[in-house]
Amino acid sequence: MTNNHNINAKAFFRKYFLVIIFIIILLLLDFFLKPFVKDLYLNDDIKNFKEFSWKYTVFIFTILAGIIIFISRKSITLSAVPLILLGLMIFGIGFYFGLHSLVDNALLLINSKTKNTEINKTYEVIHDKEKKVFWLNNENSIHDKRGSSKN
Repeated sequence: MTNNHNINAKAFFRKYFLVIIFIIILLLLDFFLKPFVKDLYLNDDIKNFKEFSWKYTVFIFTILAGIIIFISRKSITLSAVPLILLGLMIFGIGFYFGLHSLVDNALLLINSKTKNTEINKTYEVIHDKEKKVFWLNNENSIHDKRGSSKN
């Protein structure tokens, strides 16, 4: 009886392997990476990084697509090229929208673990009705253009 259950479990994991991996990745993202990154970085820093980080996701997809094409190059026929391009486009769009947040948070985590020097600045948070203003050295705010360019 237990041998039959082992066969069913193996068949289940083979059939739903990619779904299980995707669920594990989403759980990792929501319960580990997002809270960890939000504790390390200011929300404005995260937004600024995410505006320019699409390049990294596209680069990773390009590498994966190149590996897939290289591995399957012997079995590709000329008539299958349009179907392969369509498949790569669908895979790329799914990869971008499905894993972009994971790539961003993973890169921010790697950045926090590989930093060389740490600069500590003391600031005071003044709560306004609509936003927070960070004051540095009792003279410049972070939002002040003159103060943000000083080092």
